[in-house]
Amino acid sequence: MACIVSNGRDWQCKEQTGGISKIYFANYDALSGQAAPVSGIIPALTGTVDLYKYELPEYTASLTETINASVENGTYFVEQVIEMTLHKLRADERAEIKLLAAGRPKIIVEDNNGNLLLLGYEKGCNMSAGSAQSGTAAGDLSGYQLTFTANEDNTAPFVAGLGSANINPV
Repeated sequence: MACIVSNGRDWQCKEQTGGISKIYFANYDALSGQAAPVSGIIPALTGTVDLYKYELPEYTASLTETINASVENGTYFVEQVIEMTLHKLRADERAEIKLLAAGRPKIIVEDNNGNLLLLGYEKGCNMSAGSAQSGTAAGDLSGYQLTFTANEDNTAPFVAGLGSANINPV
């Protein structure tokens, strides 16, 4: 296979804002039957899809995709990592956090620029770390810090829209 660069990139204006505003969790099989990505974009979701929305405090979540390529082994994969902080320890959330840890959800991230990206598109995401903390000082975090990781064959596809998805707030 010839791996030839096919596009350049012009200078981009400074018009983006970092951070994530919302994360939507979907059970692993909930997105089956959706159209495959074309040029890195999944069309708007169709049919009845249940998504579970987590609205996030400003600047408390991040997404990092790391491309891993090995010349020695001839391999390539993308590690996708989502780190999020949820304010406030709540008894009613402990069961949901346990389900997220036990499952393999697919995760749609909405960044502060309105982009939707689907993490774990092929293999799902795994909670790789999670903690509940009370903090020590009055200004410390009292809440949860969760990290989800996926190892995929490609970078996360963009999603054109949530379509007619059932969006369930937490």
